[in-house]
Amino acid sequence: MKTNSLYIACLLIVAISLSAQESAEVVYGDNSKAGSYKNINGIKLYYEVYGNGEPIVLLHGNSDSISRMSAQIKYFSNDYQVFAVDSRGHGKSEFGNKQLTHRQMADDIAVLLEKEGVQKSSIIGWSDGGIVGLHLAISYPEKVDKLIVFGANINGITGREHKWVHAIDRKQKEKIEQKIAEKDTTKDWRKEKILFELMTGQPGIDESDLNKIKSPVLVMAGDRDFISDEHTLLIYRSIQKSHLAILPGETHFAPRTSSDLFNQMVERFLENTFSRPDSRDFIE
Repeated sequence: MKTNSLYIACLLIVAISLSAQESAEVVYGDNSKAGSYKNINGIKLYYEVYGNGEPIVLLHGNSDSISRMSAQIKYFSNDYQVFAVDSRGHGKSEFGNKQLTHRQMADDIAVLLEKEGVQKSSIIGWSDGGIVGLHLAISYPEKVDKLIVFGANINGITGREHKWVHAIDRKQKEKIEQKIAEKDTTKDWRKEKILFELMTGQPGIDESDLNKIKSPVLVMAGDRDFISDEHTLLIYRSIQKSHLAILPGETHFAPRTSSDLFNQMVERFLENTFSRPDSRDFIE
């Protein structure tokens, strides 16, 4: 009887231990089990890999990191092999000594995929990550299967943002300049300035460049995004194989604040063969 009780107690201890391990929260962006560095174009680029299946690359926005796309890692790693990357100058990735550009970031991703032996992958890019995704589809078409961009833009401030965003940008610029002048040490304000200029002064993609994209693209934004609906429509209309999704009542941060909606729409796009049915086909 004592032996049976001891056996049962041991089983309970093992079960509790396994349960605790399973419930332990993975810290995306700081996970030594999944994280690696690769020497890419003169810097150490940090990335994490999760799951198995067809490859997907997750690209975060300006001043963010892998952790910002935790909801996408959790969701897509169930069926795909997810490569979550800290873009150059972000998160744990090094800055390097070159000017920070979206094109350079795209070059970094292309080299990373080559070193990982990934011939072709789908790309999910949020904000600046979407811009990097567009550059990848333009310059490395052979490496991009499908592309999803959310809250992306193709030129500087003029004509791309709602007018109310301009005041926010001016205030942020003034704050950065003031902190640099004061020699404030609470942040690396010179780096903040470079990231701000990356966001407001680039990416310099022409509409004619978008015409070159051959991959199917899902162009997404919130109807209360920083990026104007007109600019999102411009991107959509300039890409041959594109679908459009402007999410009602959503902001620039929908991939985080409404991750279920965002993830399900992306998954549907990834799983279905691209087509552009015409409403006229349904008229008898």
